Amino acid sequence: MVGAVAWAVDGLASGQTQLLWTNGFFALVAMFGMWRWLGKRARFGDASRAEENRSERRSGDELLYALSLEDIPRRDPTAW
Repeated sequence: MVGAVAWAVDGLASGQTQLLWTNGFFALVAMFGMWRWLGKRARFGDASRAEENRSERRSGDELLYALSLEDIPRRDPTAW
């Protein structure tokens, strides 16, 4: 996205309309992709938290959802 915007600005500044239009289109596609990715990620997170809460109310093993792994502190792999 940043690269497409930078190239579009360069195309505008240098008068290269094809460069401007091409990278303007790339920036729009990138914005659409980010919007979809963020929306799906939020839905996945909501659904997995709901399932985790539901599993806590039942007997048996509790679920661990994959998005919760992002909050776990990581060790430095070179510190072996």
